[in-house]
Amino acid sequence: MKDDWITINRNAYIKAAPFYFNRSHKYELADRGLLGHFLLEQFLLRPSVPVPTILDLGCGTCRRAKIMRNTGASVTVLDFCPPFIRYAKRNGFECIDAEFKTAEIDLSYHHYFTGVHCGSFLHQFPPKDIPFILNKIKQLLQPGGFLFVGEPIEKENKGWQRVQKDIHSQEYHYKTIQIRDWWIRRINRFFTLRSLIMDVDVIAEGKYWWNGVWQVRI
Repeated sequence: MKDDWITINRNAYIKAAPFYFNRSHKYELADRGLLGHFLLEQFLLRPSVPVPTILDLGCGTCRRAKIMRNTGASVTVLDFCPPFIRYAKRNGFECIDAEFKTAEIDLSYHHYFTGVHCGSFLHQFPPKDIPFILNKIKQLLQPGGFLFVGEPIEKENKGWQRVQKDIHSQEYHYKTIQIRDWWIRRINRFFTLRSLIMDVDVIAEGKYWWNGVWQVRI
């Protein structure tokens, strides 16, 4: 029997955890640039939310969770990689130690969070599960709450590495827009898009990322 996507990804992240911890300071520097300003202005610093309550899905090394906590937000984290959860607990974060798709999250969290942060999280699931995951996120958000999504481009295209070598930069950018819009169409079924940016992650050798903020429809 083949392992499911989550098992494969969990094992990969357990193996790669030392790499991410060793490079965490470099990623923290990157977060102080365009993406960091976007995260703060469009997602966290909302005048109508004096004390944000944030759920960070796929918290990893907690670098974004730390940014959000430093602004005064109350941050709860979830990750399916045990080394990341142990690190989060050592750093004082409230943790939901479970795999998000199957987790029966305490009912006290339903409609509790003002924001859910998904940085490089959604692509961990097969495409057929995305509507279920988005609906579950919606149930955890307060009316009018916000969703942040950031995803690397090539994760959603199995042939991307081959294609990337064969085409010039203008076509490369066009392809990234196509993949980004695949996600946008699906998220728009549950939320209203408020802001969107494309960013180049210099730490990851020029990899394209797209980042968006959505709001729960009231």
